[in-house]
Amino acid sequence: MLDIQSSTLPLEHFLRNVILGTNFELKNRRLHILSLQKEDTASIANEMFIEAYQHSTTHNHETKKLIDAIHNNPKITQAELAVLQGYSLSKIKRQIAELQSKGLLERIGGRKLGSWKILDGLELLD
Repeated sequence: MLDIQSSTLPLEHFLRNVILGTNFELKNRRLHILSLQKEDTASIANEMFIEAYQHSTTHNHETKKLIDAIHNNPKITQAELAVLQGYSLSKIKRQIAELQSKGLLERIGGRKLGSWKILDGLELLD
């Protein structure tokens, strides 16, 4: 007989995927969710909401700092941004790639002599 135990883990993974945009694989082969009390479900959802809010607030603050730095110096390099922001170069590259993929930031010119162009009023980000 299989050792199947109840767990809220699949529900938590589902909520994290929906709210936080994570990519947990959702398989229910070995886990079984028993009916939860309404209070338990509300508590889990509330915790996920708080975590998502904190994540988005931090993300928006980091993005605003990055955009402000680029707005102040459009010719700034990614290495200079990393030093200025206190983040690793790889984190700055990820943030810039994300903004570029969303069509919010564009690189004009080459790597050495180029500059950044902020698109769609992103400089007004609060």
